[in-house]
Parts: sequence; structure tokens; C-alpha cells
Amino acid sequence: MTQTPFIPLFSGGSGRSGTTIIVNLLDRHDLVHTSLPREIRYLTDSFGLLDLNLGTSRRIHGRRIARRNNTISIGLKLFRDGEADFFLKRLNSTWWSKTGKTGMPRGLIQGIPREILHEISQQFRNNMKRNKYLASRELFFSLSNAQIQKPRVKY
Repeated sequence: MTQTPFIPLFSGGSGRSGTTIIVNLLDRHDLVHTSLPREIRYLTDSFGLLDLNLGTSRRIHGRRIARRNNTISIGLKLFRDGEADFFLKRLNSTWWSKTGKTGMPRGLIQGIPREILHEISQQFRNNMKRNKYLASRELFFSLSNAQIQKPRVKY
């Protein structure tokens, strides 16, 4: 288990509520590192790390993509293909990089080299066999640590 040299600090809110300015202000402090991208989709999206650990909602969501993902997740469970494999596939595709509104890449590509993401993904896959919760914790801290550039980050 890798030591975690920082304490996670989360800022959240709805769109256009000031979360970006809060994160940008916090990032100016020497002891604070903010993630790139600012929105940690692999953690909070449907079928992300939280759902992998706490269980996915079985209610049908209003959005078409959410319904599709819900159907895929149920299918994966039925065929024992594994939610972890579905999660890793999304981590290494959609959450890794997608085109943003300005045409520029968005996602983990903004702060983590592809090789590092691959290593962390393999470690997660191996650790999942032993303990899902510890593997997920290790994944979060490994992805976060891979982005840190400041020398004395505490949060």
C-alpha cells in the first residue's frame, strides 16, 4: 500500500455555482494541489469508483446515456464480466480523454501520462482480486499522487 502524503479535500456544487473559482483560489495555496481535470469523473460519474464500491443505482435515469450505462452494468453483472473491467475500460477511454467544448482534450490526460495511467490500472486490476475497497483507495491516491507537482502538498 502506497502511503498517502495528503488529505483529500473535495469541493462540489451544481454548475455555475462558483466551484471553479473556489478550486482556483485553493490551488494558489502552497499546501493545496487541485486535480486536472477539475471534475473527477472516474470518481463520481455513474458506474464510477463510488458506484463500483457502494453499488449502482438500479433506477432508470432520465438521460439516454445513463439508461444505456445502467443496462450495460446490469448485463455485465449477469454475465459475470465484472464491473471492475467496465470501470477500467471507461477509465482508460472516456475518463482518460474526450474532446471538450473548445475542441481540446479533457480528462485525466490533462494531468497524468498514459504510461502512468496504464501502470495504475494494472495495479488496480491485481489488487481488486484481494480487496475491492483497498484497491479503490489505492487507485484514487495513486492517480492523485501522479498529478502532484508542488513539493509540500498537504491537501
